[in-house]
Amino acid sequence: MLELFYKRRVVFVVLLGIVLRFTLLGIIPGNGNLNQDEAFAAYEAFAISNYGIDSHGYHNPVYLEAWGSGMNALETYCMIPFITVFGMNATAVRLPQAILGSLTLIVLYLLLKRLSDRNVAFWCTLVLAICPWHIMMSRWALESNFVVGILTLAIYFLVSADNKVYRIIIAGITMGLVLYCYSATWTVIPLLVIGVLTYLFINKEISIKSIIIYLISLGIIATPLLLFVAVNMEVIPEITTSYISIPKMAFFRSGDVNFSIERLLNSLRLLWFQHDGLIWNSTSSYGLFYHFSNGFLVLGMISSIIKKRKNTIIIWIWFSCGILLSSILDANVNRINIVFIPVVCFIGIGIDAYMRFVGIISTRTKIAAASIVLVAYIYNLVSFENYYCGEYNTTMAAYWFDGAKEALAMAEDNKATIHIKYNDVRYPSMLYYTKYPTDVFVSSVKYENTTAAFLQPLSCEGYEFYDYTEEKPHQGEMYICRADDVDGVDYINDYNLESEKYGQYILSYVKNK
Repeated sequence: MLELFYKRRVVFVVLLGIVLRFTLLGIIPGNGNLNQDEAFAAYEAFAISNYGIDSHGYHNPVYLEAWGSGMNALETYCMIPFITVFGMNATAVRLPQAILGSLTLIVLYLLLKRLSDRNVAFWCTLVLAICPWHIMMSRWALESNFVVGILTLAIYFLVSADNKVYRIIIAGITMGLVLYCYSATWTVIPLLVIGVLTYLFINKEISIKSIIIYLISLGIIATPLLLFVAVNMEVIPEITTSYISIPKMAFFRSGDVNFSIERLLNSLRLLWFQHDGLIWNSTSSYGLFYHFSNGFLVLGMISSIIKKRKNTIIIWIWFSCGILLSSILDANVNRINIVFIPVVCFIGIGIDAYMRFVGIISTRTKIAAASIVLVAYIYNLVSFENYYCGEYNTTMAAYWFDGAKEALAMAEDNKATIHIKYNDVRYPSMLYYTKYPTDVFVSSVKYENTTAAFLQPLSCEGYEFYDYTEEKPHQGEMYICRADDVDGVDYINDYNLESEKYGQYILSYVKNK
């Protein structure tokens, strides 16, 4: 009977987490509108699947040039089957992240059950299932966030391999795929792998033979990215074939990674206050894990050291690599995302330690304590979801180009040259919403600066991106600007243009004579 209870509570939590990640996925966040990075990743998936090339003309690139300084490729490739089946829409674009986020709940439970016990595993899974960070992250398709789920899978596969060759190979392959999720982690994944392998070897949980097989498997998967680094460090020339491409970036961001005490302190402040000032990553009111969880976090970290819980050293290795990453980047939530699963683990360990402590008094006291914790989390979850599905969704629509899709569709119906006021609509959003033919884009696009970290097109066939307010409007051509763009609105009034408002955007044109 007790065993049935343990199983049912985990199943309930996982199902709750799945519901929180999938309900109205194509609408919330952003009221159906996509972030510019989502749009670019989705357009690249559309381009590769329909034209066999990305937006820069590369066949199956191991790393997307995208903006000019690159974009991680794995999530884009995972989008292809969903976009092929369901079409170019927000639900299809976000399904890979939502599925991976839901799978992470199951994998985290299995991982913590192996590293600790089922009570710790339950509390960790509960916190992950209902915390704002993971709900928000799982519901929009930022490609670097794909690393969270893939890395959790990779760690679980490694610690549960039990020296079985096929499991070791799967573990190595999965860790190799981590490198295709988020390039900044290239600096710390070797340390994470060395740390976990060393710990497992010392504890006789992995053999030398298994380590060799694991590293060979990982190395084979990582080789194209090693070649990518060599290409962009100008050690070897660019590699392009009709099957796979290893492209040279317009701008290689090797200088972004530098150790700084200030960066470390900023990251620690972010962890404690649970907010980075970017509304698409976190909210000040609810934080990443709900602010009261900080107490459990501290208790969990202390408990894991004092009690010397079995195998929690692996969580510490993971956490330490996340902290190291946070010290070499300008911190925001998605940049230091690999640190948060260990944080969730420490919170779960802290809740379990609290239960054990009050359980010394009596079983009734332990049940009361568990009830208080559950009520606190449930109350905060309900409050967060009310905000997230309401006010937050409306706010994000304004951030994420609400009305751009409709304005572009109406402009395209007129089959005229479309002038977009510089960055009022980012060009990846234009490519995504119009399903712009990739071969036409590659052959016709002209960039302002071809070596910039963030390329800005001046034009492509049928479109121009510039400050058109410096010239007179032309009969039969369409002009798009944001409704809060003062110069754009003045331009409409000064030339007495016809205009139509779509969400945050105004489409204007010269009146017919």
